[in-house]
Amino acid sequence: MEPTTPATLALDYGVPQKRIRDILRSLYGTLPDDRTRWVLDDLQTEEVRSRLSAGEGPREWALEIGDKVLRRAIHRQYGGGQQGGISTSSKTNDIFIFTNPARGSRYGYDLHEGLQADGSFAYTGEGQSGDQEFTRGNKALLNAADEGRVIVVPLKVV
Repeated sequence: MEPTTPATLALDYGVPQKRIRDILRSLYGTLPDDRTRWVLDDLQTEEVRSRLSAGEGPREWALEIGDKVLRRAIHRQYGGGQQGGISTSSKTNDIFIFTNPARGSRYGYDLHEGLQADGSFAYTGEGQSGDQEFTRGNKALLNAADEGRVIVVPLKVV
């Protein structure tokens, strides 16, 4: 079972992590000096949950750079396909690209995917072999800007 953190609670309730951390500070004070992030036990989790009310889906993006969450937690909150590298949210305008170039190195993905020197992100797309076709997820990426969709790339999803 994944540990409960402000990130996982923020995903569950569709609230900013700052709200979760504010609740934690009001209940328990500041984070102890020997810890760098909140990892909640069952009692702490229930205390925070009792102060939140579940909404009807995500109200805003809840994750911050560096958060560690399971892919299924993202899908639980935002919807979308559980398999494949490109997943379109069924609840928001987000398109998720799931990739881990380091793990994909045995297939050569590390040579073509990842952050580029100019700040862009290269992604090879969906498709097992041959040229990529602009269908399904690839088409969603191609049309994202025209349709006002946001492309989210959570790297190293566990």
